[in-house]
Amino acid sequence: MYTPLTAALALASTVSATAISSTKWYSLRQVARFDNDISVPLTGAAPINEYLDIFWNGMSLVNTVSVAGANPGVAPNSPPNYAAYSVGDAATVLQGQPAMTVNYQDSTVDHFVLRSFYFGCAAGLQNGAVSFPLTCTVTATGKDRKGKQVARQSFKFKSNGGLRQNQIKATLSSSFVNLGSVEFKTTTGNAAADALVATVIDTVDYIVYGARPISN
Repeated sequence: MYTPLTAALALASTVSATAISSTKWYSLRQVARFDNDISVPLTGAAPINEYLDIFWNGMSLVNTVSVAGANPGVAPNSPPNYAAYSVGDAATVLQGQPAMTVNYQDSTVDHFVLRSFYFGCAAGLQNGAVSFPLTCTVTATGKDRKGKQVARQSFKFKSNGGLRQNQIKATLSSSFVNLGSVEFKTTTGNAAADALVATVIDTVDYIVYGARPISN
C-alpha cells in the first residue's frame, strides 16, 4: 500500500542518491614510492602511518641501505625504500591488518581508486640484512567506506631460486574503485613459511578523491 510515509521515504532516498551522484569530486593521482625525505622516517624500519593521503595501516617503512652490507632478497622497485609487513613486524603487531585506508583522523579524502603496485616476498629480515626471495600469493581485498567488500584479486610472486630478485607489478581490475580501504594478505601454502615471510610493496599507483581540492 502506498502511504504518505512510503512516499516520504521514497523521496528521501531519491534526494540522497541525487546528492551523492551530483557531488563534485576533486582528484589527485599519487604514486607512493616511500622515498620522500620529509614524510618518511629515515630509519631501518618504522611505522609508515599517513603518507600521500593514505594511512598505511600495519606496514613499516624499510630503508634497505640503512643496514651496513644490506642486500635485500627482493630489491625495491624505486630504491632505497619500500613498505613491508609480516607476522612479526612491529607495525603489523601494533596496528593489525596491513591495509591502505582513507578512514583516519583529519583525512580529507572520501575514497580512492587503486591502480597498481609492485611487490615481492622474502624470508628473513625485511630490512634486507639477511633475506632471500620466497614464493607467495598476495591477495588484495577492496572495501567501501562502510566496510563492504567490493573487490578481491590475488597475485603470485614466484621465487627464481636465487638470492636476489626484483619486485613484480600487480595491476588491479576495474573493480577497485570507490574504495575506503584495501587489505593485504599473504600466504605461501606452508604454515611455517607464513610465519617467516615478509611482504614488501613499492610504487603504489592510486587516485584519491575529496570534496575539496587535495594538495600534493
